[in-house]
Amino acid sequence: MLVGPVSNAGHYTYLNGVAQNDRQTSDRALLTWTHFLQPRLQLQFQGGTDIHVKNGPQENWRLNFRIARAF
Repeated sequence: MLVGPVSNAGHYTYLNGVAQNDRQTSDRALLTWTHFLQPRLQLQFQGGTDIHVKNGPQENWRLNFRIARAF
């Protein structure tokens, strides 16, 4: 199980060589649980939400479920 914050930061954009001062940033909290059913078969659940977003879309809630098989 993993609990922790995630922070993403983008770059400034330029138009005709002039900085637009529109850097995109987001901070989110995630909870991840992973379990191996077999040595080559893994289940993963992940849930989280955005805490702070600047200049970008905000997720109110995220829920992921994954099944992975190593070959």
